[in-house]
Amino acid sequence: MKKLALSVLVVEDDGVILEQLSILLGRRVEKLYTATNGQEGLALYRTHFPDVIISDVDMPIMNGIEFLKNVRAEDEYIPFILSTGLK
Repeated sequence: MKKLALSVLVVEDDGVILEQLSILLGRRVEKLYTATNGQEGLALYRTHFPDVIISDVDMPIMNGIEFLKNVRAEDEYIPFILSTGLK
């Protein structure tokens, strides 16, 4: 299976979900970066310039909404997917 020429940043504090997304996406994209909170995610975003970001909403240190606002201040067009397991 050919990998897509994409780099994806996944920001997720739940280890099980992060592992599952890493396995699934790692098979399909050329580069995958992972972080466990928005602050780590922002640092990776600024150094690796991913094509797509997938982020949890409820995380420690910097939540997904704050992370999204920081990224959007620098690049308003990057595809950004927010996900949550909140009920």
